Amino acid sequence: MIPNAEFTIVSRTNRPITRDRAFERAKIRLRQRSELIRSSELFMDIVKTLESWKPTSTGSWSKVRCLALGSPIEEEQANFQLALLCEISRHLNVDTVSLYDPAFTKDDKRFLSSECSFQIETSFESQNMDCVLFFVPHAPIDLLESLFSIKPNYILTNDVSIYTNKFSDKEYFDKYPFCATVCNSIETKVDDGFTVVKRRNKHTITRNEIPPPKIAVLSHKINPYSTRPWAHSFSDLCLYAFKS
Repeated sequence: MIPNAEFTIVSRTNRPITRDRAFERAKIRLRQRSELIRSSELFMDIVKTLESWKPTSTGSWSKVRCLALGSPIEEEQANFQLALLCEISRHLNVDTVSLYDPAFTKDDKRFLSSECSFQIETSFESQNMDCVLFFVPHAPIDLLESLFSIKPNYILTNDVSIYTNKFSDKEYFDKYPFCATVCNSIETKVDDGFTVVKRRNKHTITRNEIPPPKIAVLSHKINPYSTRPWAHSFSDLCLYAFKS
């Protein structure tokens, strides 16, 4: 516990900075990064894909729900991701942006509310999911599984195929059936003759032990452009559109 409440954030040089200075620094960086992202190929790829997927007959997006953002004041990656969220929301002209992350500090909440005019909500409900875009960057797989279970129409989050190197098909489906189903629905598998080996018991498991179900879903892998100033802030992102 830091005895002086005025000094709660430590810079990379280990010199304490005041909350007001940290707040102002985050504000400046967010503005600069928003301008950078607004003119980027990454941003244009995302919004053009979203616009091509959503028929005009269903109306425009009215809400964005963001989860697992991290601390935009203390974390560089979260600040870049917030900048992307701001630009997507501005471009789509949404009415409401709702966020929640248990990692948010009081300063984060104040920053998001006062500087971005966003709402901090632990729970979220919408009568029309077709008008909601979920943005969940670098979500833990348990959260992603929970999100897929409520059947969001549009979501920008992890590429679910990244988990196939960790599990066999059966393990993936047993542990995370929604994620595995989405992965199976978008993935074109090629039989390369290899098997996946579990190190604990050295038992060889073939990939195609079970045929997971499939659903109607569109997907678009986002090029992270990792050589840009945001580095790996947008790695493994993928857009999904679920169709009934």
